[in-house]
Amino acid sequence: MVPHSNSPSRTSGKSEIYSDFLERYHGEKKTEERIKTEEERLDSLMDLSPDLLYFKDTEYRFTRVNQPI
Repeated sequence: MVPHSNSPSRTSGKSEIYSDFLERYHGEKKTEERIKTEEERLDSLMDLSPDLLYFKDTEYRFTRVNQPI
């Protein structure tokens, strides 16, 4: 016998997948928001610091340098 398309076993499986998807999606959004917040903090630090600040990559090239006030 073929299960009916609205049977509880198929519906609960789909809702679990959807629930997992939403959980992952919202987790990724929170992560993106945290990254954006940290980038904004770093930008503020770089813009407002009276000291020279810089970053270099693994080959010792400058990747970011602020202009001290």
